[in-house]
Amino acid sequence: MATERYGEGIALAAKERMGREGRSMANSEDSWVDLDGPPVKQSTSGELATQESKPSLVLGSQPSVLVVSDSFHSSLLQHLAKSISTGKEMNDFRELFRSPSVSATVPVSVPLYTAIMLGCEQAVGMEKRVEFAVALYRTLRDSQLVPTVDTYTTLMGVCASERETTTAFAYYREALAVIGNGDDGTGSFPPRFYTNLLRSYAAGKYASDTLATFQVLKEAGAPLERLALHVVLSVAQSPRVAAELIEEAAHTSGLLKQPTVIGDYRVS
Repeated sequence: MATERYGEGIALAAKERMGREGRSMANSEDSWVDLDGPPVKQSTSGELATQESKPSLVLGSQPSVLVVSDSFHSSLLQHLAKSISTGKEMNDFRELFRSPSVSATVPVSVPLYTAIMLGCEQAVGMEKRVEFAVALYRTLRDSQLVPTVDTYTTLMGVCASERETTTAFAYYREALAVIGNGDDGTGSFPPRFYTNLLRSYAAGKYASDTLATFQVLKEAGAPLERLALHVVLSVAQSPRVAAELIEEAAHTSGLLKQPTVIGDYRVS
């Protein structure tokens, strides 16, 4: 089953890490995973708390026992979510994530839920990805946790992947209200934040809005990446408009001098 496969992957990663740190671990293949840890508690301040004195993940074989913290387990899930690329992989991950042994031990956190949203965006062929990402977002808010810039950026990316332009724009506006957009209107948002806004317009076939928004952002001094120019060019209404955009970018914005970066990879 998917749960067993991912459980073995988590156990293996934990073994390798602890082995590098010089901790004792038996080499037997009879290692076992016990995910029955302390329940997640809600503190009076609104932040999630766990009983740190009790382990949530124990690996090893007797007589050697290895204790792994909730935070390490959560970190492994984050890396696993970010590696998702297909709908099937996301379905396998959701099966693991919903299992009682995991849901009872891994606390709700902004980094983890943002990573799962990114997995939704990357999962080719995933059904109802927007609904699932929004459900994760609502869980964060219900837990009184404040989404980060990365959370909103990823949400907008998920919406763009499904041509949910209106929903993406709603999260764009909310991000400005929650995080603040600064005196100049551009705030401290990363380039991908604006790229995903443009992607949502382009995906919805709003060519004129895509171009107009790009011009406004450029004039306001918003940090724009080369990929944003690619998005605008994809909906250019004529070769003349495309040529003008390229010439303007070459002489004024410097976008053509930037490498195109998608995730951790340089495209050009």
